[in-house]
Amino acid sequence: MSEGENRDILETVAKGAGITAFGMFASKFLAYLYRTAVARTVGPESYGQISIGLMVAGIGITLSSLSLDSAILNYLPKYRHNENEEKVRGIVKSAFTLALPASVLLSASIFLSSEFIATAIFESAELTSVIRIFSLAIPFGVVTKISLDVTKAYKTAKYYVWIRQIGQNIIQLVAAVGLILLGYKLSGAAGGWLIGAVGGGIISLYIMEKKFGPLLFSTKEDTREYRKIFRYSYPLILAGAIGSILGWTDTFFLGYYVNETSVGLYNAALPTAMLMLIPYQALAALVMPSMSEVIERDDKDLTKLLKTLTRWTFTLSFPAFCLMFLFSDQVLHILFGAEYTKAATSLTILAFGYLYSTSVGHLDSVIKAIEKTKILYKNAAVNFVVNIGLNILLIPKLGIKGAALATTGSIIFSQTLLLIEVYYFQNTQPFSLASIKPILSALAAVFVTYIGINHFFQNVPLWALIPGFLVFGIVYLIVLYSMNGIQEDEVKILKNYLIQIHSRIRKILAPES
Repeated sequence: MSEGENRDILETVAKGAGITAFGMFASKFLAYLYRTAVARTVGPESYGQISIGLMVAGIGITLSSLSLDSAILNYLPKYRHNENEEKVRGIVKSAFTLALPASVLLSASIFLSSEFIATAIFESAELTSVIRIFSLAIPFGVVTKISLDVTKAYKTAKYYVWIRQIGQNIIQLVAAVGLILLGYKLSGAAGGWLIGAVGGGIISLYIMEKKFGPLLFSTKEDTREYRKIFRYSYPLILAGAIGSILGWTDTFFLGYYVNETSVGLYNAALPTAMLMLIPYQALAALVMPSMSEVIERDDKDLTKLLKTLTRWTFTLSFPAFCLMFLFSDQVLHILFGAEYTKAATSLTILAFGYLYSTSVGHLDSVIKAIEKTKILYKNAAVNFVVNIGLNILLIPKLGIKGAALATTGSIIFSQTLLLIEVYYFQNTQPFSLASIKPILSALAAVFVTYIGINHFFQNVPLWALIPGFLVFGIVYLIVLYSMNGIQEDEVKILKNYLIQIHSRIRKILAPES
């Protein structure tokens, strides 16, 4: 890969990631408002019930989408590159034809068995209505997912941002708050989430057809490739299913072994720790198509691309880790209330796990790009056993701390396994000496900020976090820049991006001539 091609890919990813990161920050903020409204209104126990409902919907959407998102992101850019519009339409129609019936079937199955799930597993009859409401969201969630995956394959991040991350979250928040104020509380919180899912599905399908189609409803000839995309996706179905279940095993076992209050406390710490993944997720949304293009050009030199993206991810994530490590109590107090500070230790443990995840980079994208997808479901199967074992061993003894340790342990195990495999197949790894610079810069920022705050305050007040983190960020960036932790090409990319943003703002604000 030439330097120019590499720079072009990085610039494309950076532009899209900037938009995606904005959307993710907005999404997390709005999701927190939803969670906060529910948590503060109904308390930890009922919030735990909502978390179980979210688990049901999340697993259901992942299972019934059949991991076709990876196939869409792999094949659509290639067919578009070759100007094969028949196959483009065929991929889209094949994905919907496979996933939508599966989602309806799974939704109906969960709805009809909701009472059994609530009473036999969680010993809570009150959960029945919550599970039923969340189960109805599954088909709409699948429609949203596939439609917006298509827009991602066209390297257009804005629709995913505005529909899934902002629009849907706003609808869920407003609907939930409205229903809660009307007195419905638990069912209102669940119903608000369902209304948002329905709205997201309808809008995303309309945008896909309007801006890039017609695709699904096109009457033109198409070439459907059920066998090809299923052959590519079926290992990922198992991996995605196991991965989705793994994402909720701690919630499940806490509900099973402890109580719904512990579920509520833990589900304050977990999404907070996952904020560290925003930079990774913002880049990952566009990395896969770019890597596929690299492979399509028979260019095997992924090392520089992988190391650069990993360094970007780590540089942006490390400050968030410092905040959660040093001020876990205050962070949970601000976001969820004083009752939830009991989960502070769990937040610190989880932060270590997600720091390790961001430090090893986009290894799964490499595996997908070289089409060795069977590896991922084998990894997921092994990690499933490890995670379940750790949860069963630790949760009965340590409660939410045990759940955090189990999650962190499984993250370290799975990412280390990927690290070994990528090195074996591609003879490459994501680390570079340049990644030390963010650590040194952060340590300098921690010294200035943490020592300074504790000098003035014996007990750090909540209001001190905001100016403290601003000081941390300024010191971090200054030291990082002085150590050449931000390279010249990256400065140029950032400048061009800021110029484009400024130009767009001027166009919006300028009066019509």
